Amino acid sequence: IFSHGDSDIEKTRKIYNHITENIRYVGFELGIGGIQPREADQTYISRMGDCKDMTLVLVALLREAGIDSRFALVRTREKGKANIAVPYIGDFNHAICYVKIDKGASGPVEFFLDGTAEDSGFRELPEEIWDATAFVLDEKNYHFINTKSGFYIHGIQNVSTRVTMDGNGNADLERSLIISGNSAPDARSNF
Repeated sequence: IFSHGDSDIEKTRKIYNHITENIRYVGFELGIGGIQPREADQTYISRMGDCKDMTLVLVALLREAGIDSRFALVRTREKGKANIAVPYIGDFNHAICYVKIDKGASGPVEFFLDGTAEDSGFRELPEEIWDATAFVLDEKNYHFINTKSGFYIHGIQNVSTRVTMDGNGNADLERSLIISGNSAPDARSNF
């Protein structure tokens, strides 16, 4: 999936792209499947899983590559803010991967990856989980961390229009739209 000479950021990007390109999102939300993820190897072999399953695969592959990663739960924007006074799994409706890469003297880079966001690029987080409180779990503890991060490409929209008139008064119109950052996944999905 990656080369051993790759930086931690590059390893993370390659693993994320591998997951989003090779594992299809399928909601397993009936019975215990709505709460308990399947084993990571089962998801990887079957090439399908829900957000919990895909997050477990991401965490497993990143950890195998030596990257600090953790399972995180988030409440999507349409559900409103999560009540973090008393953590309750029922307050959260989506699973994502928290990543922390040590950059030495400049400090760590912390960000989130959504393995189900097939229209998102590596440095883009879907708007429905942007600036949300994530419930980040590790083996012994939990933390609440905001999903907003300087790691992501900021939302940029650039529209340009070129009009060319011919001698008969006919117009040729050419329009270009460039969208990047957290609004790009929705734009890709719509086009």
